[in-house]
Amino acid sequence: LVGVFVIGTIIIGSFVVYAFFEKSPLWVYLISGVFLITGIMGIINTALWKVEVIEEEISYRSTFGIVQKYNFNQLEKAVYKKSGALRIYSKGKVIFTFDDNMDFRMFIKSLELHHIPIWRYEEYQRFQNKQK
Repeated sequence: LVGVFVIGTIIIGSFVVYAFFEKSPLWVYLISGVFLITGIMGIINTALWKVEVIEEEISYRSTFGIVQKYNFNQLEKAVYKKSGALRIYSKGKVIFTFDDNMDFRMFIKSLELHHIPIWRYEEYQRFQNKQK
């Protein structure tokens, strides 16, 4: 995805420069700016976001470069979202999410090795409804 975001950002950036020399109306800059900012955020997100597992330690680096470390015994559960993404919980709150377009099979294997429950979306919804 980094390549797509880089190419798209270069194309939109070139369009903004061209629009500047052509003295285009304000709406052209506004629309181009939204796409340009989205492309830059996409580049930053795909370049910085990372989950790394080294033995028992999970290192999570957010889009903003903030690193947090967890141990598998701190993880409570993993729950699939309706979209296919996977949310990881600790102490009742989401600590990070694997989007549905990512390959997180190796992380699933680690969860299974540590006997951490992995809930399907429908099962978790039924469980939540019973809790109420």
